[in-house]
Amino acid sequence: MPPTRGSAISKSTTRHTPRKTQTAQRTQESDHISISSGTPPSSQYYTPTDPDSDSEPAATPAPSHHQDGLAGLMDRMVEEQRKRRSAHESLIQTSYTAEVNSTKQAMDKLFDEHEAQSAKAHEAQVARLKSLFREKARLEAAMQDRVEQMRRDYLAAAREVQAVAEYRAQQLGK
Repeated sequence: MPPTRGSAISKSTTRHTPRKTQTAQRTQESDHISISSGTPPSSQYYTPTDPDSDSEPAATPAPSHHQDGLAGLMDRMVEEQRKRRSAHESLIQTSYTAEVNSTKQAMDKLFDEHEAQSAKAHEAQVARLKSLFREKARLEAAMQDRVEQMRRDYLAAAREVQAVAEYRAQQLGK
């Protein structure tokens, strides 16, 4: 039921309603007050009368700026709220974009540093492997030389043993 002129809305009904709803209720109340008062809107405003005239005060049309003013005020308030919200969202978006870019740069820097350290470690490992391969080749060459020397020594010893065996066989056969 819409409030009538002179009726008050209790605080308990507006306490838990959102601000937007309260504003809309107040606007509706002011509309109902002027309509439900029983007097035409034009007679609500003071109209000066001519002191020499015996007639009743002339009813001048009510300024429409009151109704337009209220609606205009609401429109301006809504528009200003939209602008504030838009500015706030823009600020949040700008902040978010800056944080994303900052995080990307920090991650790129971290990965670049990690890659540089990995490349450095890889180069050290490759250098160590090359060194080990050279050492392996040197050891294999030394082993080959040693095996060749042992083979020559074995053949020389085998010839000596054969010569001794032949000499003894000749001595026994005499």
